[in-house]
Amino acid sequence: MTETVLSVKNLTVTYRVAGRDVAAVDGVSFEVEPGEILGVVGESGCGKSTLSAALLGLLPRNGAILNGQIGLRGESLVGATAERMRELRGGQIAMVFQDPLTSLNPTFTIGSQLVDALRAHHPGRGSRAEMREKVVAALSSVGIPAPRERVDSYPHELSGGQRQRVMIATALMLEPAALVADEPTSSLDVTLEAQILHLLDRLRREHDTAIVLISHDLGVIAQSCDRVIVMYAGRQVESGDVGELFQRPRHPYTQALLAAAPSLSRRRERLLSIEGRVPSLSALPGGCKFAPRCSYAEDVCHGREPGLLAVGSQLVRCHAYDSNSGYRRQVAQLTSSREEALVRQSDSPAEVSVEDK
Repeated sequence: MTETVLSVKNLTVTYRVAGRDVAAVDGVSFEVEPGEILGVVGESGCGKSTLSAALLGLLPRNGAILNGQIGLRGESLVGATAERMRELRGGQIAMVFQDPLTSLNPTFTIGSQLVDALRAHHPGRGSRAEMREKVVAALSSVGIPAPRERVDSYPHELSGGQRQRVMIATALMLEPAALVADEPTSSLDVTLEAQILHLLDRLRREHDTAIVLISHDLGVIAQSCDRVIVMYAGRQVESGDVGELFQRPRHPYTQALLAAAPSLSRRRERLLSIEGRVPSLSALPGGCKFAPRCSYAEDVCHGREPGLLAVGSQLVRCHAYDSNSGYRRQVAQLTSSREEALVRQSDSPAEVSVEDK
């Protein structure tokens, strides 16, 4: 039986704002197996980055885990000491940030920073010169040109794509069991985006790394992930196999996200938009949090928040699938073709196809 690498159960994360706690992540649960990529998608403000910070123990001072569990290879990370988290962070669970320039120290060379990371997690394993050679090998493995020269470069001397490769090289070098990638391609052009996604795929295949890929780009999620979680207002509103979810989206929010994304097959059509905006965490509406923006909402949606329901192989948070809720209408499924359902951003490197995965 395969051991689950990363396990999250009923996780609730709050921020202390103006004297009261507001939930940025509320009741999220998932598991990631070795070699699996789990996608997390949603609009800005849906709790994706808060989720990633909680997994790494990097919440700000006003942030706290109110409830739930985070397990890494069977070890609980909730309540772990700061010292223990420093041991695990990087060595057992690593992170690739959205902007690598803010994660790299501008006053030190790339090589010195990677050597320090290696020494911090593997002290006493070789001289500094030997560790430098390991760093050169790691940079070469992620496609950094002339790695022996680049090891002495400063972060500002590298391109955005090369800096992101450096961050991935750090993960390769330390061989973590789990990797959290928070919008790793959002600041890159489409060519570099494709290369970084290829590197992540290689990382999981060669090292059996469990990866949580956070993105707002539906094309990236469809192309790279095995399973996907759709988040809204801190809640998990739909989750399941990526192919099934993209072909048959059940939650109105997932349907709206797919309909709003550009597609080559619909280039002459006017793009749809989701009216309104993600609600403020300090002023969440009652009932279903998506109800104020949902064209299918009924009275029950505004009065009571739905729970997660098993619908086929997916989990969906919607009253439409609860026969006991009193909901009367049936949520219309997207009737577009397979190609249209597997939407992509107009500047994606290639057409998205689940069959190519």
